[in-house]
Amino acid sequence: MESTLFVIRRVYRLKATQILLKLALFAGLLLLLFYQLREGLERMPAKDDLYFWQKGLTIAETAFLLFAIILMPLNWALEGLKWQALMPANNKIGFTKMSKAVLSGLTFSLFTPNRIGEYGGRVLFVTSEQRLQTVFATVKGSIAQWIAILGGGIFGIIAIICSSAHEEAIGLAYYLLVFAAIILVLMSIFYFKMSSLLKTIVRIPYLKKFAAKLNDKEILKYSNSTLLKTLAFAMLRYIIYSLQYLLIIKAFGINNDLLISLSAISVIYLLQTGLPIPPTFGLIARGSIAVWIFGMLGNEDFYQQSSILAATFSLWCINLFIPALLGSYFIASRIGKTNLSKDQ
Repeated sequence: MESTLFVIRRVYRLKATQILLKLALFAGLLLLLFYQLREGLERMPAKDDLYFWQKGLTIAETAFLLFAIILMPLNWALEGLKWQALMPANNKIGFTKMSKAVLSGLTFSLFTPNRIGEYGGRVLFVTSEQRLQTVFATVKGSIAQWIAILGGGIFGIIAIICSSAHEEAIGLAYYLLVFAAIILVLMSIFYFKMSSLLKTIVRIPYLKKFAAKLNDKEILKYSNSTLLKTLAFAMLRYIIYSLQYLLIIKAFGINNDLLISLSAISVIYLLQTGLPIPPTFGLIARGSIAVWIFGMLGNEDFYQQSSILAATFSLWCINLFIPALLGSYFIASRIGKTNLSKDQ
């Protein structure tokens, strides 16, 4: 009887510890997210900018904004499908677990430069046998997304060069075109030839044990059809979040020519993805880059800049902040369960 009571008390203590751990972790992640949110708000137009705050949205502008919000789940579903396609056939992950892993990775990535933390969030939701495969699949998926961003960026740069943009913009475009083209070629070679390159690298004596693990799990063996399928998901995702940006800038009254808007968006994504921005300044840098690029290609008046900052901040909230809130909950739940199982 006493042993039974002891077990019951232990279970209750473990449950209480689990709940407290979840609440503490969830609260900590929320504080970090809202800190970034506050930083973004401080970059918004001044409160006495009556034109911006009192103008309101027309029915058409509201529809643009709502459509951008509706596209958000599709954006992250494509990211999940891209990652899922790269996991081995005998280790496929279900849609629910995949969604939790992707959103958890997103939450971690907001606090690390260039989204390095994404790997840590995803491995929480896979078995120990799947962790190495998860890291490689995430790396491969990131390269595929980079190829899509570079391809879109090159399209935008060429459009800027062919347009009647400011001389400053065209001068920058030539430098970016050469740089983006070189990186695109290197990324494409590494994407399609990663297996051969890594097998050469792991021949180094200190890495033989690691090489054996790779060979046992067949981590590096991706068919061309799988790589092309993943690249297609990456390109579709790029189109989706570019369309979201376009819809949001239309919602905030930035009525530039369609080609100019698409060119600016592609170059903005290219720059903000390529710069190793510390997480604290990530949102601020996004707004600054957007104002700079749109300023070179379009109207540079104050209200235009105000709308660009508002649009950039809104896109961050829709595509990153809201999904990261869900991700923080999944992380807290998962870590709590992991600790409870270890104690038991």
